Amino acid sequence: MYKLYTRVVVGMAVASAVALYAMRSSADMACETGAMDDDTLFAKATQLTGAGQDAEGFAILRKIESLCFDSGDKVAKKAQFNTVMESVGRKLARAAEAAGKFDEAERFYRDVRDSTYAYTEADEDRVAVARAKANRTSTSVVGGAIYRFNADQRRMWSESSVRDRAKPHQAERTQQMAAYESELQTIAAAQGDAALAAEEKAFTGMAGRFSAYPVEDVERAKSWYQLAGGGTMKRATDRAVARGDQLSKETIPARLEAAIDYYQQADATAKAQQVRDKAKNLGDAADRTGNFHRAADYYNVADLSAQADAVMARGEAQAEANEKKRKAEFDAGADDLEAELGF
Repeated sequence: MYKLYTRVVVGMAVASAVALYAMRSSADMACETGAMDDDTLFAKATQLTGAGQDAEGFAILRKIESLCFDSGDKVAKKAQFNTVMESVGRKLARAAEAAGKFDEAERFYRDVRDSTYAYTEADEDRVAVARAKANRTSTSVVGGAIYRFNADQRRMWSESSVRDRAKPHQAERTQQMAAYESELQTIAAAQGDAALAAEEKAFTGMAGRFSAYPVEDVERAKSWYQLAGGGTMKRATDRAVARGDQLSKETIPARLEAAIDYYQQADATAKAQQVRDKAKNLGDAADRTGNFHRAADYYNVADLSAQADAVMARGEAQAEANEKKRKAEFDAGADDLEAELGF
């Protein structure tokens, strides 16, 4: 058993050494080809940043990826590069963040992290929150930030991230991400409440009118409450059911259709079907009395488009027959009048 364990360990060590050698050889070959003159690029970048042209200098620093420095102490040169890259990158990121250019700020922080392995995750988190607050009416932006923090927290506390949790700053960052997520969920809940308030105002103002009902406001509230969590979704579904119950008592097709739409927002399929059944019965009654257009409206509410088409066709056929009869009677009357007058 001990020999087997030794062979495995030695094998892993050899494999790691080979991989590391391959990586170094690849980097050395890239440097030896002279494809990247990083000394020249770095000198130009430091010249620009020293003259206050940070954006121009940073654009050049971004191009220095292989760190193929040929002159002087390479270790010292790489350390100098990291210092300049991080200093200038953070400066540009803070300026972009202050100006509300959050995508640009995040890109600067990410470039610093990718090039120097500096810890910028907390800064990127802060920018994500600032972006969400500046776009608090956008479910995609606020939701994107919430999902980001939620996913990162799950990753941090998964069994596969034991080493990540042991890194500096990670415990503090995990706590901060939870606080950020809670803050954004509060914003989402407030936006959901605002959507329901808009629905209330629109619905109340529609008294006596038959135009489209503000079901979309309930749907919008649901999108926000899904992000907010914490049982807030019930606020939207309760509103939807209440509206459906109110409108389902009516006999006007538009209101019955709105009742179904509201019930669907609450996944109240049984209640929605009851309204469809009611609409069908009303359609049958209208059909029996010859009110074909009204019957078709009810059948469409009941999701019976074939019956609606059939009753409309029957109504059109009857209207055409009535018109022919009226014309025939008119022509007959005209003939009688002409005969009476001697024409």
